[in-house]
Amino acid sequence: MGFSELIDIFNLGHLSAARHGNGRDWWILANKFKSNTVRRYLLSDRGIENMGEQSIGDLIPNGVGYSAFSSSGEWYASYNVYGYTSDPHAVIQYYRFNRTGLLIEPHSRYFPTPDTEGYGGVAFSPSSRFMYVSRLRTIYQYDLEAPDITASEQVVAVTDSFKTATGKLTRFYGLQLAPDGRIYGNVYCSNTQYLHVIDQPDLPGPACNVLQHAIFLPAQNFGTLPNLPYSLVGVERQPLRYPTVSQYTPPMLPPDIQVWPVPAADYLCFSADGAWPDPLDLVLYDLQGRVAGRWLGLRLEPYATVRLDDLSAGAYCYLLARGDGTVVKSGKVVRTGR
Repeated sequence: MGFSELIDIFNLGHLSAARHGNGRDWWILANKFKSNTVRRYLLSDRGIENMGEQSIGDLIPNGVGYSAFSSSGEWYASYNVYGYTSDPHAVIQYYRFNRTGLLIEPHSRYFPTPDTEGYGGVAFSPSSRFMYVSRLRTIYQYDLEAPDITASEQVVAVTDSFKTATGKLTRFYGLQLAPDGRIYGNVYCSNTQYLHVIDQPDLPGPACNVLQHAIFLPAQNFGTLPNLPYSLVGVERQPLRYPTVSQYTPPMLPPDIQVWPVPAADYLCFSADGAWPDPLDLVLYDLQGRVAGRWLGLRLEPYATVRLDDLSAGAYCYLLARGDGTVVKSGKVVRTGR
């Protein structure tokens, strides 16, 4: 089958998968080109089965973009830019998904036309409450628990003027929720070594903390992100049908502190897996034991971010301590060169 035949069947860039309600099999949806139809495949121990097609929602004439399932398996969204270069359009379509393979409750949010931001992507927060749509200059957040989801739209980031060493703007493009609970975004249509990060995607509005060009990669990347199916979605919950005879309360453990990215480029970020109300002091040392940087009173709720502009490339040791000097975290980080 030639390329021209393939694009007559499937849309570009929209293949996505979610765990079946039985907790074992997988649903795979493939958007058909120039239609409002998705083809439904079931992946099981018998192999891949074509389970037919479903037509739902608005018809998109043609389009390129991304699709994603929420972690809960209850939502599916598809972002498309379509039309012609002289008259571009863009739309985010989102649906409920019942994990038996059918989309329901279609919604569409069309962006102003002619569209000046064009290409982008979509991802959901780990709790499945928030949906994020990235477009070249803007990242939007939508609250899926709001009475009117479209009206809940908030701008959580506008691209800055940062350029790579080759003079390329680091505009927004695709998004992908990763197993660490953060959303990562690549850079539109150029070879770069940067990734954007949404650090706290389950927090509303600007508190989600979009860190632009926060990660400096060891190699060039061109417009791609790994496709990460939501494998942690389990069997659909059923009500308990037996009495609870006892209740076990696990011991409380202190929350772990995450330090990332390693290696770091412009930012070094700190967050805790649980509540951490105490302010912490951060000290960075070079490998000769000299103090390279000091930051006092960092708050980890919901996160803390420090800039590394004054540090040269290399390895550093860090200490995080309470005000009384008690060290709560130590380790090594690396700042990359440019």
